[in-house]
Amino acid sequence: MFIQTELTPNPETLKFLPGRVVMKEGTAFFQKDHNDFSNSPLAQRLFKVEGVSGVFFGSDFITITKENNIKINTLEIFSPKKAYQIPPPQIISILSNGKLKFGNTLYTKE
Repeated sequence: MFIQTELTPNPETLKFLPGRVVMKEGTAFFQKDHNDFSNSPLAQRLFKVEGVSGVFFGSDFITITKENNIKINTLEIFSPKKAYQIPPPQIISILSNGKLKFGNTLYTKE
């Protein structure tokens, strides 16, 4: 699976576009220290990556927020017009894992 990434207005957050539906209905937001994310296997796996503090599932995207003042293993490539970030390989690996099913199995509502 090819996953595109985009910068967001929040410099601590990176947007991932897997090219397919993520949530069929609604959205889901999880914070590592403030939410119970036991009903989302994907959020559980993402929070195992050191420095991840927030996960948001939208209709066709996932955003991942890192903790303030912590560097997740990213590379920054600078061009005259824009700075690009290459996300950590472990996040891409989790998101592109063929066993993950997006849509209803991504997040189980109680």
